[in-house]
Amino acid sequence: MLIISGFLVSQGYLNHIPLVIVTLLGSLTGFLTGYLIGVKIGKPFLERYGKFIHLTPERLEQTEKWFSKYGTAAILIAYFIPGVRHIVPYLSGIAKMHFRKVLLYAFTGAILWILTFSSIGRFFGNKWSMLDNIIGDYIFEILGIAAIIGVIVFLIRKNYKHNKKGDHLNEG
Repeated sequence: MLIISGFLVSQGYLNHIPLVIVTLLGSLTGFLTGYLIGVKIGKPFLERYGKFIHLTPERLEQTEKWFSKYGTAAILIAYFIPGVRHIVPYLSGIAKMHFRKVLLYAFTGAILWILTFSSIGRFFGNKWSMLDNIIGDYIFEILGIAAIIGVIVFLIRKNYKHNKKGDHLNEG
């Protein structure tokens, strides 16, 4: 929607500043609602019903620890990952992150997300057909590069986990 909205800005149908303000208010309202739900009912609810989504008490505890350590980065990055951006507010509430910190990082992440995707739409404006032609002409190359990057990331992660397990075994 933000890319399409940015396109509409480039065509003169929308103004960018009101678009950013309204989108920011909507994003923060949703984020803070999820945060408050997480604070108020999150952990007891997941302790009771988490088993239905394979969330054991141990996994919940691991998630809380991870979120306590990396929660601020998760808030910033989550805006750019569909699906994850909807879970992170609840987790930040369950982890009982300080409200001001959550608000600061949610605001920053939302602004970055809004400006990035609305600017992509503005930038391409009348150039959508050019982009469509490039993608159409080079689709196999694009998919090949994406597959290679995916394999490299997978191998690095697998090697990192393997080395980490090996280091753990050598400690004792």
